[in-house]
Amino acid sequence: MNIGKIAIDKIAQIAAPARSAVKGIESAPSALPDLLNVSHKAQEVSSLLSIIKDMPDVRQGVVEAASKKLEDGKLNVSSDNLAAALLEKLGGQG
Repeated sequence: MNIGKIAIDKIAQIAAPARSAVKGIESAPSALPDLLNVSHKAQEVSSLLSIIKDMPDVRQGVVEAASKKLEDGKLNVSSDNLAAALLEKLGGQG
């Protein structure tokens, strides 16, 4: 396909008003402030996510208590329960 100079000039003439309109929109200051409306549920979810992010990944008190029981020989876990918990954690059937 060969587009000649005359065709290019016609396209430019057609596009010129659209370009100036877009430039006017881009450069015109908005009379209204930017607003963001967030629903009550979204605010609640955001708040809960913040709380969760602030929570420790490891509950140190539980770990220390289990470690103490293990050291004292008082931690009794059946191998079946341990295997089932591991399989469940890994996404298997237990």
